[in-house]
Amino acid sequence: EELNKALREQDFDLLFILRFFIRDLNQQLSKIAQDNMKKENTFDITLYRGQGMSKADFEGRIRKRVGGLLWIHEFLSTSRCLEVAEMFVLRDPTIVSILFEIHCNEAFEKRCFADIKIFSKNPDEEECLFQMGTVFRIDSVECIQNNEWKVRLFLSSTNQEKHRDQALLYDTLRTSIFSEPTILHRLARMLFLMGQYSKAKEMYTLLLETTSIEDRLETVYLNFKIGRIFDEEGDPEQAYRHFCQSLEYLPPNSRDKFLFNQKKNQ
Repeated sequence: EELNKALREQDFDLLFILRFFIRDLNQQLSKIAQDNMKKENTFDITLYRGQGMSKADFEGRIRKRVGGLLWIHEFLSTSRCLEVAEMFVLRDPTIVSILFEIHCNEAFEKRCFADIKIFSKNPDEEECLFQMGTVFRIDSVECIQNNEWKVRLFLSSTNQEKHRDQALLYDTLRTSIFSEPTILHRLARMLFLMGQYSKAKEMYTLLLETTSIEDRLETVYLNFKIGRIFDEEGDPEQAYRHFCQSLEYLPPNSRDKFLFNQKKNQ
C-alpha cells in the first residue's frame, strides 16, 4: 500500500529508498508470470478490479478517453473472481465507484501479470498482480447506476484494422518502457513520455547522483537523458552541457554509434 501510494504521488525520495524492493518484486512477478503461462492452457483470461476514483480523474483519464490508452503507474491488484472485485467497489457519493473488467488476450511473448494466489494471506481472493507500467486499451465505459460505472479494458495486441495504430503505439510504449534496466529507469522514462519533464529530470538526476563515476555507461546514459529533457524544455545551454558531459565518458570511436542508438530510441 505504501509503495503504490509512493508511485501514485511520485514520492521519489521514498521510491529511491525502496528501489531494491521494487526491483526484486518486479523480477519475482515476471518469473511467476512466465511460470503461470507454462501451466495454464488458456490464452483468454478475464480479471476484475473494484475501486473508487475522483470525478476529475475518472473524467480525464477514462470516460473521455474511450478507445484510447490507460497507463498504470503502480502495481495493480486484480482478481479472477468478480464477486471479490465487487467487494472493493467503494460506494461513496463523493467519488466515482468503478468496476474494471480486464480482458487479457495472451498475444505477447511475456505476460505482465502474475497469479499470486498461493502467496496471498487470502487465497480465496484469487489475486493477480500487474507489473507497473502496464498499458490497457479502454474499450467501453458503462453507467451501471447512479455514480457506479463498469469500465472494460483490454490488454492485447490486436490485428483489427480500427485498432492497428493503437496496437502499434502500445507495442512501442511497451518496448520503450520495459527495455529500461530498472524500475526507477522505467518510471523516469514513463514520466518523460507523458511530458512530465521536471519530474523525469528529478528522477534521472537522483539516479545520476547515486551512480558511481566508475560506471561510465550509466553516467553517459543518464547525462544524455537529462540533456534530452532540457532540450525539450527549451534550455539549449543546459542541454548542451549535459550532452558534452555524456560524451566525455565515451571513447571517440564509440560516440557516433551511441548517438545513433539514442536517436533511434527517442
